[in-house]
Amino acid sequence: MSVLGAQTGELVELAAQLGTTTGDIGAVHADTRTVADTVTQEMEGSFTKAITGITTAMDALRGSVESAKGRLDGTTWTGSNRETFTGAYENFGGAMNNLEGAVNDAYSQFDGQMKQVAGLIAEFQVQVGTSMEQAQDSTTSMQEAVNAQRENLESVMNTGLTVG
Repeated sequence: MSVLGAQTGELVELAAQLGTTTGDIGAVHADTRTVADTVTQEMEGSFTKAITGITTAMDALRGSVESAKGRLDGTTWTGSNRETFTGAYENFGGAMNNLEGAVNDAYSQFDGQMKQVAGLIAEFQVQVGTSMEQAQDSTTSMQEAVNAQRENLESVMNTGLTVG
């Protein structure tokens, strides 16, 4: 049965649901922020771990090669085989330098790209935040309008009739 176009009990339920929806929007907003932060931190952490592992391995290899060179320098060895070995060592040293340069370049490029991705994630999060705040404002406004309508209806119904 409708009373002046609305059941006040149903308006109470609708207002309560709108309040719940406002809370749910806030929870989704918080969750998306957490996910975005987690993705960025894990991406940066994984990249740092990979670069550290590569750098450590290259440093160990460089140490091993230098140790071999030290051993070579301390070895009495003459002739063309020694010269061939020394030439090969120099080629290897050049290759190591090229590899280190490539790793450093890749690190710089990846680091720049990761910062760009992190920026895009942050930008997305701002958009999500703005949308969520607007949605919360909207549901809160609807809730307030429903409550005001209920109060108006109850006021009309409780004022009663006056006889002249």
